[in-house]
Amino acid sequence: MFQAPGGAWTPLPEEVPYLEALWTVADADKTGKIAGQAAVAFFKLSGQPVAVLREVWAVADSQQKHYLSKPEFLVAMRLISMAQAGVSVTDAELKRTAGQSLPQPVLDGLYPQPRPAGTPECWVLTLEEKARYEGMFPQYDTNGDGVIAAGEAVALFTRSGLDRLALKKVWDFSVTDKTRQGLIKPEFTMAMHLIICASKRGMSLPAECPADLKAAVGLGPAPAAAAPPP
Repeated sequence: MFQAPGGAWTPLPEEVPYLEALWTVADADKTGKIAGQAAVAFFKLSGQPVAVLREVWAVADSQQKHYLSKPEFLVAMRLISMAQAGVSVTDAELKRTAGQSLPQPVLDGLYPQPRPAGTPECWVLTLEEKARYEGMFPQYDTNGDGVIAAGEAVALFTRSGLDRLALKKVWDFSVTDKTRQGLIKPEFTMAMHLIICASKRGMSLPAECPADLKAAVGLGPAPAAAAPPP
């Protein structure tokens, strides 16, 4: 189980998937650490003032290594949650609030938005990833009719190495019109993200289609945001 340096804070089990997903996005190069400049750029997505982000960095990088490992990054995310909930960003407050459940950090441009404790694993889709998948769409929409033919899509998806049952689940989640025999751009975007998460990030496909991901690609309404604690 993860524990913050010094034992100051341990995330609740239901908080871990979202935090892990944020780490996957932040550590895009898979180096196991995030340098100061890259970390601060990521933290700015929280919308917090620079002075607050300096405090976040000071507490998270208490050993002054000038980079954050995964445990330290998760501490930084907790500190951002504290700041967004109106709690002072200090080591003392990190320890004092260690047993409290706070809304997960909200970061601009990342999907899905955090959900209340106890909800299933989160499937984060960044705006950059969304743009990349959408940019791939014309390459496979060979006749330019706005639909990638089923055979072409299946051939592409099979290259992921996922088994047939997993690919069937991805298809069933993504296709909104079973009579179309192909995928429109939002469906393709969702299918690609599910496949990348399952094949490259080791995430298990959920039992039901993630509502947050559907909203992120434009196939469903946005879920209700988590309410702040009283």
